[in-house]
Amino acid sequence: MNYIVISGVVLSLLVGGMWVYTPNNQLPDDLGIIDGHLQPLRDTPNGIASVTDQANKRVAAFPVIDSIAHSFDLIEQAARSYGEVRVQSRTTTYLHLVFTTPRMRFHDDVEWLANASGTIDVRSQSRIGKGDMGENRTRYDHIRTAYLAQKDPL
Repeated sequence: MNYIVISGVVLSLLVGGMWVYTPNNQLPDDLGIIDGHLQPLRDTPNGIASVTDQANKRVAAFPVIDSIAHSFDLIEQAARSYGEVRVQSRTTTYLHLVFTTPRMRFHDDVEWLANASGTIDVRSQSRIGKGDMGENRTRYDHIRTAYLAQKDPL
């Protein structure tokens, strides 16, 4: 009897783990640029963006510091000071970083896109789940603060 219960628990954990693991390790379809803009956020609370109709998810774009290339270098430097991150993609106008949360190893995609108005739009979205306990906004605040500190160093 105990063997059946233990087997059921183990099977449940394996199936549940695969349900979380698979989408967490695949790039979402809603990343990248469409018509010159970052894609809209999903209707879940686990994201923020500088261009969104959802006021509670809106954050400020980044100013360009010296040049877009230099700005992206500074963003990468600020991002590395926050936690585990890797560069997924970088072009002359687009930067895509993937962050991995320390405890649960969830992946969050953060994108920056330089626009014609001289700012850099940002979009940060968790890959899975609905909530993020404010992680995307906390990460954004840290990176933006560290980035802006480079603008006028003491």
